[in-house]
Amino acid sequence: MRLYKDRLLGFTLVELLISISLLVMTLSFGMAGFVYFLRSTAQGNIQNELDIDVQTAMERMKYDLRLSSLDEMFYYPAGIGPYESISFPLARDDDGDGAVEIDASTGKIIWDQTRVYHVWKGSPNELRLTVFDPRDNTLTDVERQAQINSVVTSGDGKSTYNSANSSSEIIFANLFDWSIAPNGAIYDAYSPVQIRDTSVSLGSIVLSNGTHDITFKVVDKNDDSSGYRIGVDTLYASPCYGALEAERLLPVVAQGGAVAVAQDMALQGSWSGNYQLNFDATAVDQFFTVRVENDLWEETNFRGTGTVFDNTQLSFNQLVYPKDFVVSLEGDDWCWYSTEQTGDLYPSYTDALAGTAIRVMIRGEDMINGGWIDNNGQDCWIYFYAGNDYIKLDGAYIAECADHEIPSMDINPSAIYPLTLYPAISDTNMYHYAWASSSTFVVEKEKSYMVSFLVNSAPDQASLIEYQEQIEPTMMNSYIIPATNAPTVADLALASWSSLTNVNIIATNSILGIQSIYTFHPANGQFVSQIIDTRQDAPSYSDMSWNQVVPWGAALSMKIRSGDNSDMSDAPAWSNVTAMASSGSINPGDKRYFQFYADLQPTADKRSTPSLKDVTVKWSGVERYVDIGGTFTKGPDHGIFKVLVDDKEIKTGVLINLEIFETTRGYAGEDKEMTSSLSSEVTPRNTGM
Repeated sequence: MRLYKDRLLGFTLVELLISISLLVMTLSFGMAGFVYFLRSTAQGNIQNELDIDVQTAMERMKYDLRLSSLDEMFYYPAGIGPYESISFPLARDDDGDGAVEIDASTGKIIWDQTRVYHVWKGSPNELRLTVFDPRDNTLTDVERQAQINSVVTSGDGKSTYNSANSSSEIIFANLFDWSIAPNGAIYDAYSPVQIRDTSVSLGSIVLSNGTHDITFKVVDKNDDSSGYRIGVDTLYASPCYGALEAERLLPVVAQGGAVAVAQDMALQGSWSGNYQLNFDATAVDQFFTVRVENDLWEETNFRGTGTVFDNTQLSFNQLVYPKDFVVSLEGDDWCWYSTEQTGDLYPSYTDALAGTAIRVMIRGEDMINGGWIDNNGQDCWIYFYAGNDYIKLDGAYIAECADHEIPSMDINPSAIYPLTLYPAISDTNMYHYAWASSSTFVVEKEKSYMVSFLVNSAPDQASLIEYQEQIEPTMMNSYIIPATNAPTVADLALASWSSLTNVNIIATNSILGIQSIYTFHPANGQFVSQIIDTRQDAPSYSDMSWNQVVPWGAALSMKIRSGDNSDMSDAPAWSNVTAMASSGSINPGDKRYFQFYADLQPTADKRSTPSLKDVTVKWSGVERYVDIGGTFTKGPDHGIFKVLVDDKEIKTGVLINLEIFETTRGYAGEDKEMTSSLSSEVTPRNTGM
């Protein structure tokens, strides 16, 4: 009975204390977890807000900057940067046609408002946007800089130029750090092997009319590079995108730490003009400066698309100084080889043609399976070659084929010329030469010719070289009147061998007796340049100059014309353009496109040709945003350099770094700083407009 009563009395004091302790511990752990959850949620919310703020602010600035122009931007504070505030213009599509409005007189964008992103420092800091709308487009650069300075220091636009049209708003208020930096033209020229890096764009800058100094300055080197060298093949700094040979810009305006020289790259590969400007720098801050003119076109390699060579050729002349590509007359060279026409590299010989008359076809460009005459020329020499014994000719002629497209054994009777034999006709010699007796005879590579000759009847003087046709085995190259028909010298001048009666003409695919043909220069030749776009609607051309090598008795003259149509269809005919005998002022009209034309004439004996080394055409440049770039050499000993124009850094875009932070309580009660950061590079699309 007592046991039952004891059980009704409940927990003992010890049990109660233990139970209470367990309850407190449980509640404590639960509360700690709840506090942890609350603080974690709060921190997550703060982080999300920071991320949203930084992303929203960045996207807004990026959108505005993309529609602006680098050349119209101003920064705060003064100096080389980075900066904390930026001012730039924006334009609107007022007429709803999907495009911003353009000033009809200047062709440039009409800017409608100025936007200034700036910082107002307080607790917390504020990122503000001040807008001037409409924009005062009459402000000078000095006034525009004063405007952004005032906005930053006063917090709004109420105390500066165009204040009546200003308004300000807060983008966000928070603790933050940010920086704005225009991207400069920095180029890393390191490469494990030496190569050319073509069509490199370094950035853009506004150029006015006149001369400008471009500086290349070493700023660093790649960790893998063994040096600081700079190599410049070509450089463009012109609205017309005319590439300048960098070595032709020597001597430099200034240099420091090394010497800029023209380096011969002919054995290195495909460097333009076979040269480059080489600056063998050895340390950071070494530099060189070249001077360019706005605006001009300098032609030195004569290879542009659309150039025309008529009786002229382009060659790398190693006899001029410095060695250079030149335009000269064709000729004064071997223009045709039997080996090339037949493809037979190992000719044989025949001694069985004594007393025969032979016609050999020289196939030009228009002939079926032709194109074996390399160049035009005058005063041709025909080189006969004997076989195992001697060769003696009793007569020889050269004539145009009756048909320049379809092969036959006939010739054009109005274009036949006797050949004077050398040595004299009574001589016997293993080598027998002949040349045209008339200095007016011209070999043209489009046409085809027949060389007709009579072999002496003496068996020991009738040995001929023989080239078998390998390229087109069915092609007939030679026609023979057998000795049994007793051919004479008069038969060589007959126009139609195909109509001869009682004569068994033998056709063969071999070339007999003739090895090659040599010609001197033609009576004249022309070079017509590519069509060049000045990118100005009405350029004011000033002068044309050229460098040349003209032997005594030869001549070289130049012409220039302009047109508004890109194909020059509205330009005057060359025959109506006055030629210039020397460099000087020009007046080809004020049209956007131009071409130049060179006429070359050899010496009277056709043995020497003039050479055109380069041509420069100048016109007044207009103030315009210009791309700066070119072709640069990269190599294992090349450094990192930057480019400045008139001591100003070229800008390629705007780099924005933005970081927002907020202090909150940590899990253990300590202060914790939470951040969100973002970087973005923006290239304004309307730069230069």
